[in-house]
Amino acid sequence: MLTQVIDTKNQAINKAVLEEQNCQDGAVPNWLGDAQKTSDIALTIVILPFVALTQNYAAAHIDLGEVYKGRPLGGDNALIPKARADVLDALKIDGDARKFLENPVVEAGNVVTGTAEVVVKAVEDFFKKPFG
Repeated sequence: MLTQVIDTKNQAINKAVLEEQNCQDGAVPNWLGDAQKTSDIALTIVILPFVALTQNYAAAHIDLGEVYKGRPLGGDNALIPKARADVLDALKIDGDARKFLENPVVEAGNVVTGTAEVVVKAVEDFFKKPFG
């Protein structure tokens, strides 16, 4: 029974460490708050005529947390990704073409990786059975 308690305790500690690491990986640093305020002020001044005409106040905000996480155009509801999705929907572009237009770097990498795997497998198969 003591070993079971110790095992359960170790599992709980390991799970807590894993959860803490996941939280740290997804967290945005504290210093980003000041930069966020500065960018909001600057962008509001620059984009004020657009906001006044369209009443789209969300356009005057760039979420630096999303940029920090590697999404320079913002999250899913940011202006540019939302406009891109609306255009692709209007043009009825779906499937692989849509994936490539939404994320060309990742999709091109997937194509290269997939092609490389096929070539490596073909070479391995050839050297295993070169003539049949």
